[in-house]
Amino acid sequence: MIKVSNLSIDYGNQNGILDINLTIPYGQICSVIGHSGCGKSTLLNALAGLMVFDKGQIQISNAEDDKARLGLIQQSDALFPWLSVWENVAIGLTGSKDEILERCIILLKDLGLANYVHAYPYQLSIGQKQRVNIARTLVVDPDVLLMDEPTASLDAFSKESLQDLLLNLHQKKKRTTLIVTHNIEEALFLSDVILIMDKGRIVMSYDNPLVHSRSLRDDKMFYNQVKLVRDMMKIGESNE
Repeated sequence: MIKVSNLSIDYGNQNGILDINLTIPYGQICSVIGHSGCGKSTLLNALAGLMVFDKGQIQISNAEDDKARLGLIQQSDALFPWLSVWENVAIGLTGSKDEILERCIILLKDLGLANYVHAYPYQLSIGQKQRVNIARTLVVDPDVLLMDEPTASLDAFSKESLQDLLLNLHQKKKRTTLIVTHNIEEALFLSDVILIMDKGRIVMSYDNPLVHSRSLRDDKMFYNQVKLVRDMMKIGESNE
């Protein structure tokens, strides 16, 4: 679970976040959308522990206790070019080499990278690199997942493929997840709830009626919902 209470981050003359209150229940995916500069990445960085906040509280927990393992997936893959794919994934793991390799291979198969275990980053496409980046986060089995524009650098086909993959992974283990994205279609495809931010505030919350539908992109209703959320963003801006 993620619970944020009265969170504010002040950037001097400009407030990055203004009195944010937010609860994401166990196993739910929540997307945060909004225009550049609205505060969504600031919120994610605060949740990831990468930013000091001026006031408020952040609570991140799993179903059993308050010591949830946190995983962060960023836009840039930041892979080490001198390490193979499995070695990049294995960074931070402890144990015997054989045990670690086996663990990495199982996960890389789930991510469609079974044939690239011993490849190097220069041999991969941008989409494959991002899958390695995701594997490096998931290999430690986080309870809570934070994703900052995970498909932003990909072409349309690779973007949809990775979105399908993220949904498959979530159905295998329902991690509490927050996704920051500019992409309304992505938010609707992946999320239980969509939060719209503007000028440091959450101005609207939308429960997704089409959540996790496999054939969503082929349904006219999906594009009606895209238009609806886009219109909601405009309303949120006009109310500020």
